Amino acid sequence: MPPPKPGVLRTFEAAYEGAGKLTVDLYETKVSGTAFEMTQHRRASADTVFFDQGRYFVVVKWEQADRQALTAFVHALQKELPE
Repeated sequence: MPPPKPGVLRTFEAAYEGAGKLTVDLYETKVSGTAFEMTQHRRASADTVFFDQGRYFVVVKWEQADRQALTAFVHALQKELPE
C-alpha cells in the first residue's frame, strides 16, 4: 500500500481467500474530492480494479480469482460503503 497522501484520514488493508485470493486497500479521505482525485491519478494495472465512492477510495487486487465471485465481491463492497 503506498503511503497516504494529504487528506487521507485512515487506510485499511484486508486479504481474502476463497475462489482465488484478493487484497483490498481502502482509503478514507476527509472529503470526496480527494477520493475522486485519487481515482483520476491511479494508473490501470493487470488484475486490479479501483473506484471511489463518497469519501472512500478502494483498490482491489486479485490472483486467480473466479471472475463472477470477484464481481459479486466488488459490488457487495460498493453497497457497504457510505455515499
